[in-house]
Amino acid sequence: MSLEKTFIKVNVKPNKGRFSIYFKNGVLTVETKSKADRGKANLELKKKLSSFFKTNVKIIKGHKSTKKLLEILKNKKKVDEILKNLN
Repeated sequence: MSLEKTFIKVNVKPNKGRFSIYFKNGVLTVETKSKADRGKANLELKKKLSSFFKTNVKIIKGHKSTKKLLEILKNKKKVDEILKNLN
């Protein structure tokens, strides 16, 4: 049994004082508490989104950018359902 993967684009806003996730106009935005310093915001992003989606999350592109491409080990239908419930 192979795991399905879903790829999503996310905008990250580091150093916001608290962690939050919102989905508006088809764009997932994540605000991190951590600064974008030595990968701290990326680590927080991966840990929190892995917990949020209840599966592994990897950064595929954008390790040094606020615009990232993420790989989520869950099928697209389930990911879309989770994001829909954010609103």
